[in-house]
Amino acid sequence: MVWPFGGRRGRFERLHVVRVVHEGEKSVVYLAEPSGSASHRAAVKLYRPQYDQLAHSLEQKYGIPSEAEMGMQLNPRTPAEVEHHPLVVTKSGGREFGRRNGCRYIVLEFVEGVTLKSLISVRDPRVWKARVAFAADRCRALRVIHEAGFVCRDFCSQNLILQPNGRLKLLDLGFVAPAGVAYAERSGTPGYMSPEQVRAEELTPASDIYSLGIVLYEMLTGRLPYVSDIRGDDPQSLEARRQEVMRMHLERPVPELPPEVARRSARLSAIAAKCLQKDPADRFPAVDDLIAALRGYCKTPFVTRTSEKPEGKAAGAKRRKRGWTPR
Repeated sequence: MVWPFGGRRGRFERLHVVRVVHEGEKSVVYLAEPSGSASHRAAVKLYRPQYDQLAHSLEQKYGIPSEAEMGMQLNPRTPAEVEHHPLVVTKSGGREFGRRNGCRYIVLEFVEGVTLKSLISVRDPRVWKARVAFAADRCRALRVIHEAGFVCRDFCSQNLILQPNGRLKLLDLGFVAPAGVAYAERSGTPGYMSPEQVRAEELTPASDIYSLGIVLYEMLTGRLPYVSDIRGDDPQSLEARRQEVMRMHLERPVPELPPEVARRSARLSAIAAKCLQKDPADRFPAVDDLIAALRGYCKTPFVTRTSEKPEGKAAGAKRRKRGWTPR
């Protein structure tokens, strides 16, 4: 691999680590900045050794690009779109210390904010007030992924961050992969996995629409629709809980929103219910159809891309007619 930075080699070349932002099973994320400059901050995602080996083996098994390569493909098309791009921007990738056996890392834009999961857990009033706008932001993120021929595979509230500008951005692209492939590993967050993902079937954009429906349900109710009663943090309990939640996606009926929620937000509840259908054919055909339904729900038009202008009434009505609009 070509070393992505010039000059003398260091841990992340010219980037100086400021602090640890997140530590997980698969990676560690650092806040970093160029030496002597605090105005060009970046997030460095460093794979842990075991996950680095696993990720490499999966790339070879399925013939898929690396996370860094897929992130570069999903970057905004022009510099003007960077500010409002719904996905984290990937800057480059490298290998720690520049050695063959060093773990891989990815340089990403550093995003300020708080996760949607955290906002939901503390019942932040912004979640309900901006529920339609937040849903639109999630659709924008999936639209970019699907238009590139990929599926997200791990669309959950923990991976969505609310920025100071009021927009949601999708942070983690670790499980993004080409659509139309059956991934036997069933990677993802169990609470948000579609039935076909649990069954290790070929994944289409409909799988992500189901996951989006889970996030929408969680945002409207403050909880996930399927929760295991198994307790404990030991490996056996964690795996048993994971398996039980995945079975719930297969065996439990489509979750109904509480009557008080359905009364307060009837149309958005109907949109969530359609996303959560067990059969992919019964969900929205594509994210664009979901966007059309949301646009019909909004009192004022919202922009789906920075290059687009709000639709007029005639154009909006024509587009809604093609898609599914809740009554």
